[in-house]
Amino acid sequence: MNKLTLILALSAAFVGGAVLADTDAPTVVRAQSFALVDANGKTVGVFGVEKGAMNQGMRTPTIALYDSQGRVIWRAAESAQPIATAQ
Repeated sequence: MNKLTLILALSAAFVGGAVLADTDAPTVVRAQSFALVDANGKTVGVFGVEKGAMNQGMRTPTIALYDSQGRVIWRAAESAQPIATAQ
């Protein structure tokens, strides 16, 4: 890599970083669920909360992954007693 290429690359990184730092990006993103979709828009995973019997009817954090037929292939849900409450 020659000296000019290095200088141009560092300059571009500096300018790009300065531009990105000046955006009004949110500090918190809030949602009831996030869906992971494939290139065709089909849901292949979900990270969210569901209402159920666990935790005395409170909403339960859940992560689920689906196969190509829409069947759950992996699921994790919080089932233990909370150790702290969200603020």
